[in-house]
Amino acid sequence: MPYRVNPTEFDAMVGDAIAKLPNWLIRQLELANVDIVVEPRLTTEKRMELELEPDEDLLGLYEGFPLDQRASYGDTVPDKITLFQREIESASDSRAKLLEQIETTLKHEIHHGFGADEGRVHDFGLG
Repeated sequence: MPYRVNPTEFDAMVGDAIAKLPNWLIRQLELANVDIVVEPRLTTEKRMELELEPDEDLLGLYEGFPLDQRASYGDTVPDKITLFQREIESASDSRAKLLEQIETTLKHEIHHGFGADEGRVHDFGLG
């Protein structure tokens, strides 16, 4: 059974997960102009845009240009890591597992931001 929390509590848990990241990594995300946001759920429109199968789970998403692909970044909007609250909660059955899933999903998306493809991210144990 999914472990659910209210949006304010979820945001606080995301803040706790970010605070656990090493300072150098937080600084790198700031320098790379990466925003971290929470959405209540993955929308049908986003699911269609990403061409996801109906049974395909998506807990987080990195949108933008990974660091290893930036030649001339210039005047662009920030890259974005989105964490989908309901999907992450659905993958968790306790508060401890929810926090762990938030941390794992965040790290997973950060690795994408550094240019790791899905296979490589899984090699890091961030399935």
